[in-house]
Amino acid sequence: MIKLFIGIALTILNYDVSVSGHVMGVFPHFLGFLLIVLAINELEKKDDTFERVMLPSYIMIVYSLAFYAAKSFGASFYLESHAPYLLYFIQLLETIGTMLVIYFVIFGIVHYEHRLRIDVGAEKMKTIWKVLGIGFILYYVGYMTVLMYGGAADLSNAEQVTKNVLPPFILFQGLNGVKNIAVVVFIFMLYKVTMKMKSKIG
Repeated sequence: MIKLFIGIALTILNYDVSVSGHVMGVFPHFLGFLLIVLAINELEKKDDTFERVMLPSYIMIVYSLAFYAAKSFGASFYLESHAPYLLYFIQLLETIGTMLVIYFVIFGIVHYEHRLRIDVGAEKMKTIWKVLGIGFILYYVGYMTVLMYGGAADLSNAEQVTKNVLPPFILFQGLNGVKNIAVVVFIFMLYKVTMKMKSKIG
């Protein structure tokens, strides 16, 4: 259960550091998906519903590893300045894939919970997953708003930047804060569920 918790946490936590023009992810998402696969290998022996997690997890291991490697070699800096919408789309696809994998994990836990007539809080986690999804939607709406206004503005004109770029950027930071709160709440709920599963089913 610890592997499942750490794996999912790694896939939704996102913080990058820049080193000499290269972006290094503090939380490698591909390692998270790998841990999810290892955890599901054990869980699917208890309930075959968990099998549906495997294929999207394998796909996301490859996708997130490729994205991580590309960022590490400076591709994100290039895309940010030359093709920001493509970078947006790549990040959006990774988020959609992540949310899909987590949904299948939750679906498996709910099914297992009902089959054994136990309560580990999976239904509440499903609700928090929906809130997390809304948080990500708001984040990407804010992100797209900044891209649209930033791309249309003359960045050499301080007055135009203040008028056209600053408001959507402030909005984006606010929506990013909402998303981060949703992530923290989900991780807390995930920890409670995985610990209950560990105590009740081993």
